[in-house]
Amino acid sequence: MVERFMWGGLGCRRYALYLYHFGGANRALGATVQSYILDSGHGWGMNLQQAARVDGRGRPSLHRFTAISYKLPLTDALVGAAQLIADYNGLTRAGHIREKITRLIAYTQTLRALTVQAAQQCHVEAEDIAVPSPLLVNIAKLHFAENYHQMVAYVQDISGGILVTAPGEDDLRNPETRPFIEKYLGGKAGVSAAVRLRVLNMISELTASDFGGYQAVLAIHAEGSIEAEKLTIHREYDFRQSLDLAKYMAGLSD
Repeated sequence: MVERFMWGGLGCRRYALYLYHFGGANRALGATVQSYILDSGHGWGMNLQQAARVDGRGRPSLHRFTAISYKLPLTDALVGAAQLIADYNGLTRAGHIREKITRLIAYTQTLRALTVQAAQQCHVEAEDIAVPSPLLVNIAKLHFAENYHQMVAYVQDISGGILVTAPGEDDLRNPETRPFIEKYLGGKAGVSAAVRLRVLNMISELTASDFGGYQAVLAIHAEGSIEAEKLTIHREYDFRQSLDLAKYMAGLSD
């Protein structure tokens, strides 16, 4: 079995560093949340003793809010990976490719908008702790979880089956096989086989490796299962305005 291409695990390690040091595009989100909380005079960070005093509705909201926040760099990575490999393959103008990338963008930006709005619609509990909107947090988490696997499928479809059949680093270094790899596996003009394969290896790590499988399971169960999110959404939604409107439209009220 030939070793997978080039620096196995590098893409995942760099993703971890990206998440740890920068939070990706979450930096702007963090600034928005921090500014809102500070301007409103309420606290966001807390210690374990304070967290224990947050009520039963608030604790899951805080937990799931961390999920929808730290998942944003992952969804940003899916968008970037899809656009990058489409560009290197010379396919950015293909209609079906653009359609998939557009759906990836909409998925990520919807998650980002819901996360910001959940923070802005927070309520304040004991010791002046701001808890994000339980309704919006769970809608955001449900949106992420129910659609994540389809987003991964879009990236894999754009990339092609070469994600799991690409030659390994030893093949590229082998003088007998390197000429064939360079001839047949390069990308658009100016994109070498080595560069294209490096991007494909990163996407494979992100979506088709142990790391990718781990993320696929986390999407379903981490920080609350899909069914738990549905239950919370139904419980937290205030039906009064909707019911009043429905009764008015049916002529049952003035």
